[in-house]
Amino acid sequence: MRLDDELDRIGANRFHAYALTACALCSSAQSLVMNFLPILQPCAGAAFGVPPQEAAAVSTYTFLMACIAVPVFAIIADVYGRRPATLIAAIVIAAAQAIALPARSFSVLAILLSVGGLGIGAPMIPLTLAAELCPPASRG
Repeated sequence: MRLDDELDRIGANRFHAYALTACALCSSAQSLVMNFLPILQPCAGAAFGVPPQEAAAVSTYTFLMACIAVPVFAIIADVYGRRPATLIAAIVIAAAQAIALPARSFSVLAILLSVGGLGIGAPMIPLTLAAELCPPASRG
């Protein structure tokens, strides 16, 4: 018996609705952080009196951490499963962003946003998890 046959037998139910919602929220959080960075860096630079070149470092370090995190999260997902990897990525993003909010210096802000970049490096995991959970007939 194949997994897809079993998923067809079960069909889509409430669990799938919750799981897809959670996966969509994780993916949305990753996108929001990436789209928010270009707005944040000049504002944060002005607020802390940092030149624009140094303020741009926030995006650079965040993207660097995201690039580093991609193979790490791929290994985590393969070894421990996609659900734990998705949860870890969501927790890393949420914790780093929440702790970064009251930052009193630009360097602390830059470090915490860069740590949040680690969670951003797992964009494929929630989407893969969502595809695996859905019966073949409901995949798009």
